[in-house]
Amino acid sequence: MGSGPTCCCEVAVHLGAGSVIVDTRIGDGSPGARNYSFIAVATTESNIETESERIEAVIRAVVRAQSILRRDPLRATELAAKLFPALEAGQMNKIVARDAEFYQASIPTEAIKEINRFATAVGLLSSPVPYEQVVATQFRILWSE
Repeated sequence: MGSGPTCCCEVAVHLGAGSVIVDTRIGDGSPGARNYSFIAVATTESNIETESERIEAVIRAVVRAQSILRRDPLRATELAAKLFPALEAGQMNKIVARDAEFYQASIPTEAIKEINRFATAVGLLSSPVPYEQVVATQFRILWSE
């Protein structure tokens, strides 16, 4: 559930105080930019080694929550009503319904390739970082449960 920039943007559009110019997820912007934005849970290799059961539980929880929200976006509004001001909470089901196709627990290899390409082109990286060094592929089996 996007309570950050997505919700702020949605509220601004709802109030007539803003508009969406570019949404890279749907193909706006330069080629490859669609892959620059995705939800991720970040941790360290050390944490994966010492807390793998906890990491697995987090992944399962994310996969389950995404599945529930894809099936029933109104569930987001129920939860949001407990956590956010009324205006923001009222936008949640709209956001979740519109963005449900993007709720994926995996990070596509193409996304890492495009991010590597961009980061190398602008000098942030001297060479691409392999997918397996960016994504904890040992948890791959959990991504689709």
